[in-house]
Amino acid sequence: MFDRLLLSSLFFALIPAPALLVFAAEPTGPVTAQTITAQKRWLHFPVKNGARRTPVSIFCNGKMVRTFDAELAEGTPDWWAPLDIGPWQGSNLTIEAQGLAAGSTALQNLRQAEEKILADDVYRETLRPQFHFTARTGRLNDPNGLLYFGGKYHLFFQFAPFSYGSGAKHWGHATSADLVHWEEQDIALYPDERGHAISGSGVVDLMNTSGFGTENAPPIVLTYTVAGPDRFQGIATSLDGKTFTPQKDLQVVRSITPKNRDPKVFWHEPTQRWVMALYVGIPHETLKDEKGKPLRVATIHFLTSPDLKNYQPASVFRGGTGEDRYLHECPDMFSLPVEGEPENVKWILSGANGEYQIGQFDGKTFTPEGPKLPSFVGNRYAGQTFNNAPDGRLIQLGWMIYATFPGMPFDQCMNVPVELKLKRTPDGLRLASMPVPELDQLRRSPVRIPPQTLKPGQNPLQGIDRELFDLETVIDPGTAKTLTFRLRGTEVVYDATAGTLRCGKFTAPLPLVAGKIHLRILGDRTILEIFGADGLFSMPVAKLPCDGNNALSLECSGGEAVLESLTVYEMTSAW
Repeated sequence: MFDRLLLSSLFFALIPAPALLVFAAEPTGPVTAQTITAQKRWLHFPVKNGARRTPVSIFCNGKMVRTFDAELAEGTPDWWAPLDIGPWQGSNLTIEAQGLAAGSTALQNLRQAEEKILADDVYRETLRPQFHFTARTGRLNDPNGLLYFGGKYHLFFQFAPFSYGSGAKHWGHATSADLVHWEEQDIALYPDERGHAISGSGVVDLMNTSGFGTENAPPIVLTYTVAGPDRFQGIATSLDGKTFTPQKDLQVVRSITPKNRDPKVFWHEPTQRWVMALYVGIPHETLKDEKGKPLRVATIHFLTSPDLKNYQPASVFRGGTGEDRYLHECPDMFSLPVEGEPENVKWILSGANGEYQIGQFDGKTFTPEGPKLPSFVGNRYAGQTFNNAPDGRLIQLGWMIYATFPGMPFDQCMNVPVELKLKRTPDGLRLASMPVPELDQLRRSPVRIPPQTLKPGQNPLQGIDRELFDLETVIDPGTAKTLTFRLRGTEVVYDATAGTLRCGKFTAPLPLVAGKIHLRILGDRTILEIFGADGLFSMPVAKLPCDGNNALSLECSGGEAVLESLTVYEMTSAW
């Protein structure tokens, strides 16, 4: 889904904005044009972070071939944004920008090159996360179309490639053999004459039900919301996992309301049908806001298809209103067996803010068996699971919302990928998430602290400095009232009386395991991701200081605790 401002509390709630449906800069002012002959692979646009977004259109032989907006630089750019003009080699291209100031030289500064123009310190910039995925340049948000194909994991993501701030939505694309080392690929989907390419999902059509591949060459089918004058669900296809062809003659699901978006498509084996879970906002029958307008109700419309092209309505799952109405934006839907009970399979419906419900799904109707539950507290949004992942694992990736990087040529990042499991607890079934074991390959130089009794004033981590780290510990809180980690200037505090863990503005209950604290904390430049209770606790936190203070410490107060184990690994860069 497109970028938006979100309010962080125990969960996220949407802040309504007047420009909710505006995806690009408003086309106002005179048109400035520049004509070039496409001679090289890449046309580079000069970008100034924070500049006014300018609508840009590119024409070849009178036909518009690209449209987007850009934060164009008038003088020395902060960075260069590349556009692939390879398809039009030898042709004349006219670049039009609307609303530039009189005398603007922005279009005169365009540069062609055979290779992308990159800074010397790319991937080594001061604030660049070292094991959280970021776009090379430009702004990303929601993960889209996660799938495994051709021996690689494919991450697609909402992408504004020509600005540091939000902009016209493309689908960026990156691949990885191990979920850790990512290689950014060419843009997969561009805005076109139908509208922008906002969030959706992707599948590998193993049985070629769509007919876009062959028996021996199953296609990738991306299903996404086309956001234009008429918002509908479209598809794009690929046989090689590199180039993607929008099937422009297909509206696989026509507009239901102006608020339909974010299709999640998956295969339902018992009914031998594809299922789409589609977010649809509908007006409430009676409830109104302070201006007298109907409140919007979040619903999930389930539709089924034999071929990914022709869908029939199946059922409607009604969500909440008011602050609950975004429970099911960017929905995900998947099944999991209860851990240790392989025959006891449950279905989970989750929303962008991490809330989920456990229940049954018969291929048409989702029947919840319990209340909405939180899967995390902190900076994560729009989590999605990978289609066709090997070894039967269920792997999820989310957008680490609010992870901003001022002054950088990129903005926003993804959370670390996690593996999901469904566990029995004293409170019932709960989702658990832990970092994928592939991240362990970045560990170096472990420092193991011997078991000991912790007394107030003692710091077993004295003298240990780490910019990037992976910390694992088991602590019996004993009589201590609080246990406080100070990690590169950020406090992580366990309150034994309340049974909660706090980091920054986030606080959440931390379950104990046999009366003990189990924590794993990943530290990456301006980010902490905290996991506890074998995955039943998750707290990703962004906006940390990055001031050269890399000291780590642990202290208790109000009594004594027992440190049973504590290991700190240095983490190396995935870049």
